[in-house]
Amino acid sequence: MVEPRLARNAKLQRELSAGQETVWEGVGGLLAPAMRLPFETEKLEALCAMIAKGLTFHHFGVVIPADCNVIAGALTAHGEEVFGRFLAMKGNRLIASVGDGAFEYEGVQSVQDEHLTIWRFKVYGGVRLSGDPKAPHEDARHIWVTTSKSRVFIDLRALEPA
Repeated sequence: MVEPRLARNAKLQRELSAGQETVWEGVGGLLAPAMRLPFETEKLEALCAMIAKGLTFHHFGVVIPADCNVIAGALTAHGEEVFGRFLAMKGNRLIASVGDGAFEYEGVQSVQDEHLTIWRFKVYGGVRLSGDPKAPHEDARHIWVTTSKSRVFIDLRALEPA
């Protein structure tokens, strides 16, 4: 699927080629070469925010209105640890996989506020996202999304160290 698309998109092909790097990563106690490509995480986060709204309707029958707070982000290990506690809140919960693991998600909807949902998405088995200038040696494997109609909501960005 990738090669035909790149053949039709010379600009994307140039950007990926220019940003491609080989990095050495630890695998089972050994170092192995891995490819790193530039990636606009913000676009994946925006997509996951829309998916979370759709899944909220699909699974819970609730429309997330336009004035609702919808926050998406890729979190480092610290953020994952803190945010994972919120995923354990009491509520309507589900775990699902689409495309034989190509897209996995877990979500919970609060029993007190139907618009308060928390989602964790894993794409292609946990694609590693890295390169955040604030955490250059950290990577993320999940995209998290929160929705809430009230002013008090879980802002993912506040979970990350400054």
